[in-house]
Amino acid sequence: MGWDATDLAITGAAAGAKVRLATASIIPHEITDPGDAGAIVVTDSGFCNLVTTGAQTRTMAIPAAEGLEITLNMLTDAGDAVVTVASAVNAAGNNTLTFDATSDVIRMLAVDNSGTLAWRVIANDGVALSTV
Repeated sequence: MGWDATDLAITGAAAGAKVRLATASIIPHEITDPGDAGAIVVTDSGFCNLVTTGAQTRTMAIPAAEGLEITLNMLTDAGDAVVTVASAVNAAGNNTLTFDATSDVIRMLAVDNSGTLAWRVIANDGVALSTV
């Protein structure tokens, strides 16, 4: 195990080995809001505070890895924020998230859906779900 001033690297572990953090505290990673027509990039678990200056859109790709979590929160509402996800986020097949009020929040988990990674809603307060 070594620190390179940026990352903690674990070397020599067998493929598929697990790391257990017993008493460590994990600080949530802030994911930058890309602004209107931008892509929300999720490479680590974290949160993204959405800020609008009018009716705006965002996109979000399928997850990069199983187990990632993201929380999307409407921090500043000057118009709806519509996020279109590249995969369905629930069993109903919804892939569009509409935030229309400050503090609308949704939390999603990356899961393996029969060999394909997908986001799944694990908590939702105020975000309207639909299908595009």
